[in-house]
Amino acid sequence: MAIQLKLLIIIVLLSACTIPVEVKAPEKATHDTEYSTQDIREMWQMCSVQYQAVGVSQLEYYYLCDCAVDYMKKNLERGKVLILTPSESKELGLILKKECPRLGPNQLI
Repeated sequence: MAIQLKLLIIIVLLSACTIPVEVKAPEKATHDTEYSTQDIREMWQMCSVQYQAVGVSQLEYYYLCDCAVDYMKKNLERGKVLILTPSESKELGLILKKECPRLGPNQLI
C-alpha cells in the first residue's frame, strides 16, 4: 500500500511539472506564387518517396530533393505546380535532372 501511495504522489508531481507548449499550424501561403511550409514538406516528401522507390541512397536523395524543391520554389508558381499535367511533370523531371545532377560517391557527405 505504501508503494502505491508513493507512486501516486510521484505521478501527481510529475504531471504537475509539465509545461504546456503551443504548437503552431504550418504557415499558409499568402499569394499564389508563395509556397506554404506544408507545400514544401509535401513536395519534398513526394520527391523522397520517388527516389527511395528506385533505390537511391538516403544521403543522395536528401541532396536531390532539396535541390528540386529549391528549383521549383524559385522558378514555378505555386498554382502552376498544383495543376501540372503528366507531360508537364515529365518535362519538369527532365529539367530537374539537369539542374540537380546525381552526385558521385566522393561528393556525398
